[in-house]
Amino acid sequence: MFYPPEVCANLPLEQPRATGPPIVALDGWAAGSYLQKSSSSDAATLVSSSGGRFLTAGSIRLIYWTSSNCAPYLFLNIKAAETSYKPLAFELTGTTFDWNFNGSNSTISTPNGSNIFVACSSGALYLQTGTDFPSGNCTTTRLKIGPYS
Repeated sequence: MFYPPEVCANLPLEQPRATGPPIVALDGWAAGSYLQKSSSSDAATLVSSSGGRFLTAGSIRLIYWTSSNCAPYLFLNIKAAETSYKPLAFELTGTTFDWNFNGSNSTISTPNGSNIFVACSSGALYLQTGTDFPSGNCTTTRLKIGPYS
């Protein structure tokens, strides 16, 4: 039996029992930044230092080991929004199970081919599905599985 999410959210991260590759931004000023969960919310963000480790197979799961009594993974989900840029969040329950991993560098996309993400200096990260663009210092980028090279 797992602890409720609010208990697990306040536990320090421990060494995971499994490991996987990182996910890294390829373009714009975000290039070389790694995907991670925000330390203050469930939002997905790009950080310049070390990123999370992931299991990928349709869904994208962040290995998020806090305790043997907590779920060890958080799913990367696309959240609903009125704009064409959709927020991304790491959540206990998966709702996005159809990510694609394309080409020799495993670029991440959706089934309809959306592979452009918007990263903002505020830390916000979005999937771009149209032409709307958030205000502020933001750039478009692609994400790939594996280290930056």
